[in-house]
Amino acid sequence: MFAKLTASLRSTETWRRFEIARFHRAALQRARAELNAYAPHELASDLRISSADIEPLAQEEARRRTELHVARHPELRAALDGMDARLGLAGA
Repeated sequence: MFAKLTASLRSTETWRRFEIARFHRAALQRARAELNAYAPHELASDLRISSADIEPLAQEEARRRTELHVARHPELRAALDGMDARLGLAGA
């Protein structure tokens, strides 16, 4: 019975939007962590960015990763409508 209930819940638009938002938050955290792993001098010399550039770059990378994830999962595409403005997505 529980499996039947969760299966019907997972098929809802609300659940799919939740899944996209959860994936986007995780992608943003990973991107921030990756960029914050660099020392300030590495950011400047290797990547030619400053620490002030980390957040916009992390946002852009999270957006890109989320769009790729949605593109790989066609069942999520319809749920993306209306979310793109909130998450900064172009609408994969």
